[in-house]
Amino acid sequence: MAAFLNKPSDFTVKSATTQEVVKLIPPSEFEKPRSAAGAWSEGRRDAGDVVALKLENHRLREKLHGYSMSDSQSDHPGVSHRSLPMDERRYADELISRQAEELSKLRSQVQRLEHEGQTMRDDFEHRLADVEREREDTVSALSDSLQRREEEHEEEISRLSREHKGEVSDLQARLQHLSTDLDHSKGQLTSHLTDLTEELRTAKKEAREREESLHQEIREKDAVLRSQAEQVQQLRTYITESEQKHQPHQVWIQQCETLTNKLKVAEAEKETLQSSVQLTEIRLSSMKEILNTQEAELSKGKEETIDKNKLKELLLTKWRQKVYAMLVQQKSAQIVSRKDLQNWKEKTEMLEDRLSSAHNTINILQHTVAEKDAEFQLAANSHKKVQEEVNQAEQVALCLDAQISKDNEAVQHLAAVAHSCEDQFNEKVSILQQALGQLKSLGQRVSFASSRMDILKSQLTRNKALKQLDEKEGETAPPDSESEETWRTEKEHLSQELLRVSGERDMLAAQLQQDSQTWADKFSSMRSHYDGEVSSLKKTVEDLELTNQDKSRNIDELREYLETEQSELSEMKERMEHLSTELARHHHTMEQALEEQRKEVEGAFTEQLADMERKLNEARREHTKAVVKLRQQDRQWGRERERSEELQTTTVAHYTKQLEHMHRELQAVEKERNIFMATLRQEGLLGKLKSERGEPMRLELQEEVAMKPDFQDSQTATEVTQTDSLQTTHDPSEPVSAVLEDLRYLVPAVMDDDDSLDSSDENQD
Repeated sequence: MAAFLNKPSDFTVKSATTQEVVKLIPPSEFEKPRSAAGAWSEGRRDAGDVVALKLENHRLREKLHGYSMSDSQSDHPGVSHRSLPMDERRYADELISRQAEELSKLRSQVQRLEHEGQTMRDDFEHRLADVEREREDTVSALSDSLQRREEEHEEEISRLSREHKGEVSDLQARLQHLSTDLDHSKGQLTSHLTDLTEELRTAKKEAREREESLHQEIREKDAVLRSQAEQVQQLRTYITESEQKHQPHQVWIQQCETLTNKLKVAEAEKETLQSSVQLTEIRLSSMKEILNTQEAELSKGKEETIDKNKLKELLLTKWRQKVYAMLVQQKSAQIVSRKDLQNWKEKTEMLEDRLSSAHNTINILQHTVAEKDAEFQLAANSHKKVQEEVNQAEQVALCLDAQISKDNEAVQHLAAVAHSCEDQFNEKVSILQQALGQLKSLGQRVSFASSRMDILKSQLTRNKALKQLDEKEGETAPPDSESEETWRTEKEHLSQELLRVSGERDMLAAQLQQDSQTWADKFSSMRSHYDGEVSSLKKTVEDLELTNQDKSRNIDELREYLETEQSELSEMKERMEHLSTELARHHHTMEQALEEQRKEVEGAFTEQLADMERKLNEARREHTKAVVKLRQQDRQWGRERERSEELQTTTVAHYTKQLEHMHRELQAVEKERNIFMATLRQEGLLGKLKSERGEPMRLELQEEVAMKPDFQDSQTATEVTQTDSLQTTHDPSEPVSAVLEDLRYLVPAVMDDDDSLDSSDENQD
């Protein structure tokens, strides 16, 4: 019996059949809430278990069929079968009931998994329809936007062409208007130029008349100045004479200093004039010497060829040459004056031509500035147009960028959907793998059940063997018909149940295989569909990127064109500024030249007028000074006259008194002298005294008289004359030298008396 028992190693899992280690699941794992993916994986796992159970049932059915065949072969007449014991029957019932429960559970799980798979299928189809709808919407929106942009681009091109035509017509009309304005302005400028020439001629005439009037006024003022200078000179002579007659000492010194300063200034001017005259004489002499040397050289060259017989003719020709040279010099002077006049006229005409050319250049520059303004306006309009085009291109680029971003988002969304589908597929694969694992565990359970079936088979064979032994031992024992009938019924029932379970297992396996095949087909179709959509979307994205690159390239070209236009515009602005500065500078130079010429002419006339006015003012000032000085001198002369009259009366009275006193003294002295002379004559000493006395020293007397003031000179002269007259009256026979020698001793006493009288008069004044 022990030979038919299974070994413990038969219940272990072989390494060849099981490639993976079965992991036991804890009880807490069954209490967790199941998700959709978990339900799907469980459904797949249960489907795998069902397939494994079906296979196991099929294998068991074959074994049972073999058992039934063996039983049928063993059931021959004369052989009695013994019924199974109760514990084995109970074990078989429990095993069958447990398998029935497991089958019911598997059915419920299969139904639940089918329901969950249907819901997941519906959800997936709904999501797939949404994605398809979104893709169609995005494709339609992209196509609409592309069509709309093409229409806008065509409209923009048509609008720009219309605007260009309108601008061209406007520019042509503006050009015609500007040409008419130019003709009109030319006419106005020519009329204005004629008016200006007439005004210039009238101004020249007025300037000539004014110059002539100014020359006439200058002549008149020169005459007035000459007359006033003569009057001033007369007044100066009169003043100097009057000042020499009656003038204090300090005033006389001041006037002497002023006169010396004026004399120094006049001497300096005289020296400068002399130096200029000398220089001009030197130039003249040098020119004469140059001419003489040239004439000498010419005469030398001619004298060599001329004979001595032709000296008279040579002299005559020389005289004629001199006369001709004089005439030529006179004529050349006239020609030089005419030439100077002609030069001045040419200079004025040249200045007029320069003025007219300056006006013409100003007009040209104004027209050029107007042209540049028009060109600048055209450039500004084109710049605005290009700027608008750039703005529109930027807006289109922004719209394209937004659309590209939307497309990228859609592609990302589709990629996310694809990734989600791939994730779900991976989840399904993982669920299938888990189901395979569960099938393996169920296969292990089935193998365990088969091992148990082997045990049951061994028990049955053992029972059969025991039964045969029992039959051999006791053939007399009656067979148990009831047990056999029960066993047969149970066996039929078990065979029917096994057939039903195996049928259900085969049906479930076929259904699961069909579902897996349909799901695989759907997944492959969906994958190919989504791969095609992703490729189409990638292609559309690439097309959009290409269009975006073209747009960006166009935008770059437009920007480069705009930069070139801006650079040209800046160059035009700089050129306009340069032309405006040149025009302003030229205008400024012309104004400066005209202003300088006007200032020169005005300055010359103003200088002449200022000189005339200065001379006139100086003459008036000198005249007023002379008049004031004359009045002061008149008043001073009146005071001096009164003082002189008073002094004369006092001096006359004093001199009369002195003369009387001196007359008395002279009489006394005469008496004494007569007595003295009489005594000298009597004693004979007169000749000896004359021989010892020399000639009278007249120079010392004259020097002393010259050293005295004028007033004292006059007094001494009067006294000398008076004494002389007295001497002549008293002693006409006495020589003058003796009288002068005698008066020599009397002069100091008289001068002391005069000084005392002068000091007393000054104190009285």
